Amino acid sequence: MDIRKREARDAATVLGTHELRFLDRPDTALRADDASCAALAEVLGSLRPELVYLPFVYDLHEDHWQTNLVFAGAIARMEENQLPSMRVRGYEVWTPLPANCVADITEVMPLKREALGKFVSQSHDDDYVRIVEGLNTYRSIGPFAGRGFAEAFDEQSLSGYLRLVRAATLKYRAQSD
Repeated sequence: MDIRKREARDAATVLGTHELRFLDRPDTALRADDASCAALAEVLGSLRPELVYLPFVYDLHEDHWQTNLVFAGAIARMEENQLPSMRVRGYEVWTPLPANCVADITEVMPLKREALGKFVSQSHDDDYVRIVEGLNTYRSIGPFAGRGFAEAFDEQSLSGYLRLVRAATLKYRAQSD
């Protein structure tokens, strides 16, 4: 875990972010248990973010799904006045999502490549920089006529996001039965 934390810090430095908070949960074993949800609720309560980025709810990677469950569990522990007008943007990791928000990232793509390149421990088997570049190229097809790079998101109000989590939970349960 120390390697991943170092890589995250290095990538954050490239992007100009200097304050990171880690929940120190086990990699590949994240679960929406009481400790994880409470720890994230504490962070969210102190930061009171207006916009939160998460892997899209229907991403099939288990840690990405669990990240959504931890977030939903943290929100359930918080008081209504701590969540004034929070919005959630689901981002693409492995596959395109049904986007309602697309951003032109052409100018910052070199910076994104550099930041992604800091995750050396995760790039042994897959060329993530190239994979992400391909997805960002694909996303430029509609709004930018295939020129440059774009990122796509599913942006929801907090209540809309929580409805998506409930629907995804029912879908995943039905598939596992």
